[in-house]
Parts: sequence; structure tokens; C-alpha cells
Amino acid sequence: MTHTLTFALTLMLLSGCVGRPPRRDYLLADAAMVAAKSADALQYAPGLFTKAQEYYLKGQRNFSDRDYSDARNNFNLARDYAERAENYTVLKKSENGDAN
Repeated sequence: MTHTLTFALTLMLLSGCVGRPPRRDYLLADAAMVAAKSADALQYAPGLFTKAQEYYLKGQRNFSDRDYSDARNNFNLARDYAERAENYTVLKKSENGDAN
């Protein structure tokens, strides 16, 4: 019985180290990626958009591996780069007189 209790406590402690999944960060990064793509960021800001994609994919892998701390960090970086790519695209389109 002592071994069972020790095992159960150890299991609870280890599972507690994982933390909470960064679902909100995942959703915000996803929304930023969709917005940047819709704005044609790949055409106007390919470097920023590609960087966003790289961090987003890393975040997805971290999330799948339950490495939530790294996932949160990568999703936040992806969101930042995607937002910068979208903003740059909007600026360039307005400078060029593009309506869309």
C-alpha cells in the first residue's frame, strides 16, 4: 500500500509540472496567422510571415509534446511576427494605393 501511495503522489507531482496548456496563446497566434495571410503578408512581408510560420509550427510541436512553456513562448513570437507582417502589408498596400 505504501508503494501505491508513493507512486500516486509521484505521478501527481510529475503531471503537475506540465502546467496548463496555453490554449489562449494558441488561438491568438492562429488568428494572427490567418489575418496576416488574408492581408497577403506572404507577398508584401515574406520574411516576417515566414518567421511567424516557423514559430507557429514550433509552438504546435511543443503543444503536442506537452512542452507548454516553450509552446507559449513560440505562440507569442508567432503572433508578434504575424501582426508585424500584417501591419507592414497594410502600410505597403496603402502606400501603393491598393484598396485590398
